Amino acid sequence: MGKVQTTGPRERLIDSAITLMRQRGVAATGLADLLEHSSTARQSIYQHFPGGKGQLLTEATRVAGQRTESLIEACTATLSPAEWVHALVDMWQEALESTDYRDCCPMLAAALADPDIPDLQAIVRAVFGNVRDRIGQALVRHGVPAEQVDSLSSFLLSCLEGAIIQDRVGRTTEALEHARTHLTELLARHVPNVAAG
Repeated sequence: MGKVQTTGPRERLIDSAITLMRQRGVAATGLADLLEHSSTARQSIYQHFPGGKGQLLTEATRVAGQRTESLIEACTATLSPAEWVHALVDMWQEALESTDYRDCCPMLAAALADPDIPDLQAIVRAVFGNVRDRIGQALVRHGVPAEQVDSLSSFLLSCLEGAIIQDRVGRTTEALEHARTHLTELLARHVPNVAAG
């Protein structure tokens, strides 16, 4: 596992926490692992995160959530709905294959964390809500009736997250490929003048 190459210890700790949460989950992400992966001295954790591991993982989840929201915003601002699906599926297939199927969605890792860190699940709820809202707003711009966007955006998110889990466990990208096929077909039915290509 490569070392994180960013500027300061705070940023390195956050990036390492995101990486290790994605690959091991929250419970298995320990302080020693975070220090080794980030090449950071032990006192840096308490200097930048006086609340210790819980505070660091909460901040890492918040940053990962911001990155997720920015990614969705960039996709929906510049691509058609069918192209979003292709871009997100391509991204996750590459992430899984390049990490030997160790990676997982950081939001999922945080969602499944021990409730002893309650802020994690609150952050994930907010991120998933914001992602659904962004997808829904973009679908409206593409002509989908407003009364359909909540269920459609929720289904899109659930389908992609479920496919990521199946493929990580199955060590394949087959479920994501199925998601690509059927989501583009679904969008072709709901989005006016958009083909399923």
